[in-house]
Amino acid sequence: MRSIGRHLSSLWILLFAAAGLIILPYPGIECDEALFSTGLYAPTHTADSLPLGRTRIPIMLMSYVGALKTWLYAPWFRLWGPSAWSLRLPVLLLGGITIWLTALLAWRAAGTRAAWMALALLSTDAVWLITTCFDWGPVTLQHLLVVAALSQSAEFYHTNRPRCLALACFFLGLGLWDKAIGAWMIAGLGIAVLLVYPKEVWERLTRRNLTVAAAAFCLGALPLVVYNARHSFETFRGNTRFSLRDAGQKIDLLRQTFGANPTLGFIANYEPVGEAGQPGNAVERASLALWEATGREASSPLLFLFLAAAVFLFFIRGTAAGRAGTFFCIVFWVAWLQMLLTDGAGGGVHHTILLWPLPALVIAVTFAEVSARRDWVRIAASAAVLLTAGANLLVTNDFLARLVRNGTGTVWSDAVFALTRHLDETRPSQVYVNDWGFLETVRMLQRGRMPIDIGLDHFTLEEVTGEHLDHLRARLNVEGAVFVSYVDGRESFPNVKRQVEEAAVAEGYRREHLATIPDRLGTPIFEVYRYAR
Repeated sequence: MRSIGRHLSSLWILLFAAAGLIILPYPGIECDEALFSTGLYAPTHTADSLPLGRTRIPIMLMSYVGALKTWLYAPWFRLWGPSAWSLRLPVLLLGGITIWLTALLAWRAAGTRAAWMALALLSTDAVWLITTCFDWGPVTLQHLLVVAALSQSAEFYHTNRPRCLALACFFLGLGLWDKAIGAWMIAGLGIAVLLVYPKEVWERLTRRNLTVAAAAFCLGALPLVVYNARHSFETFRGNTRFSLRDAGQKIDLLRQTFGANPTLGFIANYEPVGEAGQPGNAVERASLALWEATGREASSPLLFLFLAAAVFLFFIRGTAAGRAGTFFCIVFWVAWLQMLLTDGAGGGVHHTILLWPLPALVIAVTFAEVSARRDWVRIAASAAVLLTAGANLLVTNDFLARLVRNGTGTVWSDAVFALTRHLDETRPSQVYVNDWGFLETVRMLQRGRMPIDIGLDHFTLEEVTGEHLDHLRARLNVEGAVFVSYVDGRESFPNVKRQVEEAAVAEGYRREHLATIPDRLGTPIFEVYRYAR
């Protein structure tokens, strides 16, 4: 990719990195972002682990989420303990690598212009940036492994080297272990390659290649294979249900993901809950000034470019770039169709963003090819990409400005850092959490050194009776234990705190308030209390 202009290419990726570093410290750590650390600090709470001497090695965090991220972070957290920075810097780096590999794919498919277009679109994409930096999906490894597999597949297409085929299939196997819904993209890739490159597939369909592909894929997915062999194929029995019940919501979410704004209101508040935050440095002042000047509401026109590219594919269908663009487009729609049909999945931005970077690839490859035919088309296509990149940056600034002024949603509150410090200072014998959203985070930040568990063993009970009441009684009797929940009005499961309170009073306990933990804007988020007779 020498002719792409290495320095200019690096600037796009540096822009992505700079934006990530700016937004990185504002939100707290949501529990799904810290989920992988359960394998490090509470391996017995994972779906499966294997014994190794006196310890256990986690292989699956949940029936559909593997422990790949746990394995990668284990040595990193030993070097640099858990924090917002140590948690998020590695995924930002992996996101930058994925952008570079995506540009290489575009360059191989349609040349230099396609490469810089892919760089411009992906490096500035606000949803890509946010879901990468705050990897609660998790999605970053999925993106990297899929793009790495595509890169090696392209290399195999051009060179016919078995090593490239093996690496491509190994990366796909790793992706399936990392997250079982990686099967969506794998299915999309399989169908697309059969539809677009049937002759090439047939020519390479040899016993040796089949053996190499199967062995490499199974090696990458080996922990998932072991888990399902030990647990009667639980990944597939417990997570494969189809329904169109939420189809309308999923279609709208896809539109919002293209528009680059579905994370607003989830991470950054639309409006301040209490007193609005004030800018504390030049970056924050500039962000708020730009936000005010642009009307406080930005969106990306990426969907229009994607639909235009889909139309243009018809006119370049006989070219190599046209075939590549069609391939990427088919992968996108096949994968999304599975999201649409899968019951209980595909309804969050951490699902729809798994379709990325395919839109950037479709647009870049298609626009680059049609640009070669007329000068005015080249100018118009380049302008459209640059304007979209600019709009993307405005969306990112919108996100930053809301973080500064309005703060974060409850489960992303930076109060979790103050809560962890409070628990470090008071050193209770046991911590019980009475809501969803912060147990894994506190455990990770404490490196598993303080006993922490849920207070009520089920968050959706109508009434605490029977074994659930026995479970709660045992917790109420622990000497020196404290309970933590969100303050009134901020609960994820409002019934939990009320039910614990009613059951405790019925057992003869009274509640003693110990502390209220606010966020950086002074808004109360957590309360710490205990029960005494």
